[in-house]
Amino acid sequence: AKSVQQSYWFWQKTLLIVQSVYAVLLFAALIYYLPQLSGMAKKYLPTQMTLFHGRLTLDPPTPWNIKIDNASSLVFTASETQVKTASGTEKFQSYPADIDFSLTSSQIAKWLETNQFVLFLFGTCLLIFITLGIILAHSVFQLLVILFFSSLALLVSRSFKKPLPFSLHFKLFLHASIPAFLISLLFVGLTSQIAYLLATLFYYLSWRANLPLQPFSK
Repeated sequence: AKSVQQSYWFWQKTLLIVQSVYAVLLFAALIYYLPQLSGMAKKYLPTQMTLFHGRLTLDPPTPWNIKIDNASSLVFTASETQVKTASGTEKFQSYPADIDFSLTSSQIAKWLETNQFVLFLFGTCLLIFITLGIILAHSVFQLLVILFFSSLALLVSRSFKKPLPFSLHFKLFLHASIPAFLISLLFVGLTSQIAYLLATLFYYLSWRANLPLQPFSK
């Protein structure tokens, strides 16, 4: 049977492999979209943007609406920025009165086109920083959940004549969480509660099969 350390590193390596795939996909998206930023600036930005004494002037002179998702949007008006949601609530943020500038979409597109290498370095560093943070936070959270369920299973097992040790519960939940984690990735619509139920199910099946130990054998 595997030791606790072996089970933990197997679990951690599996998470790292899957998370690394996501990191590679994000890096590929950076490489794909970076050369298109200048064209997107010309297409989606207003032709002229001028901020003077807290007043925003756009050309064409219409509110600039950026759709965040199907339920919310970001609107730039002459005096403030508005966030509109599906519930109809709006949050307002006035423009600073001490910052004045005037830009055209062509200027922004040219800057994006001539600073591709700088943007690539900045995007790569930002991507690495965010990815490492997400991997660390996700791994710690999943480990705390496994420790919680292992402790809960230990309390339940004490009602048996031969209660299972905590190390066995911990190893079983480590291995059981892996297929549940992979299934939750394949079916993105699954909620975290369903993923935990799947992990509990795989734990129960492993326990019934007496894996990796056979605590009830004489």
